[in-house]
Amino acid sequence: MNFSMFKAYENIKDYDKAFEYLKEANDSKRKEVSFNPDNAHSKVSKLKAQNAPHILESRAGKGYEESDLAVFIVGMPRSGTTLTEQIISSHPLVYGAGELSELGKAMRKNGFLDDDNAHDIGEEYIKSIRALCPDEKIIRITDKMPGNYQNIGVIASTLPNAKIIHCRRNPVDTCLSCYKQNFAVGQYWSYDLEELADEYLRYLEIMEYWRETLPEKFIEIDYEETVTNTEVQARKLIDYIGLEWDEACLEPHKQKRVVLTASKAQVTKPVYTSSVQGWKRYEKQLQPLVRKLLPEEALDV
Repeated sequence: MNFSMFKAYENIKDYDKAFEYLKEANDSKRKEVSFNPDNAHSKVSKLKAQNAPHILESRAGKGYEESDLAVFIVGMPRSGTTLTEQIISSHPLVYGAGELSELGKAMRKNGFLDDDNAHDIGEEYIKSIRALCPDEKIIRITDKMPGNYQNIGVIASTLPNAKIIHCRRNPVDTCLSCYKQNFAVGQYWSYDLEELADEYLRYLEIMEYWRETLPEKFIEIDYEETVTNTEVQARKLIDYIGLEWDEACLEPHKQKRVVLTASKAQVTKPVYTSSVQGWKRYEKQLQPLVRKLLPEEALDV
């Protein structure tokens, strides 16, 4: 009810009243979920240890090199991953598969990743996504599970020919968009502004680690650039995944495919810019986020 009341007041631009309901909604949801910030932070150190440079080097040439079918779209939730997939999958040779759990399933089936099973994990993943779209004229399949940003090391080791696209967006806009969303499952860090900011900082730390260790394995695009210079970004994306340009990629909202993510309402509309710097409507209320993520823009409140 509180999430709905927030949306109603936001629609009539009563932003102070809207945020009152939004905070009440998130405070209530936070009481219902189990989230341990200490455990979340320890995962970063563990991820780095499991993907130390010498380990990544030892896996070079061990993955499944027989396919370039997979395109991974990663980033924080609400960072533009769905729009990016919508643009790419508008191409007639691309199938947009949405948020997939197939990578995790392949790892669970074949065991903890090591030099001996990197090939098997990659092969299992390709078989599973091809089963989602047996049409042989489709030569790229997108997987836009945002949290796979944590698995860039796994992807590089098991699927060396896969393409990885990292979506970035203004930190506070990203976090506010998460805070506004009543997620069906997961994202338990998103219902408290302090915890949300800390999660974003963990994400930044992980992505910086991949830039240091696997700089050639992915490209990065910015949501703000996508919505203001759509054709430039779309051409960049299609070129990166190795396909010839198709004009359909300029009208992603015309796609008929089913979208099951939190962005399903937005991607059925033409690309718009109204969400850029949208956090400014709630600038005072969002200071716990701003102080941690954009300290140079923090207010003295």
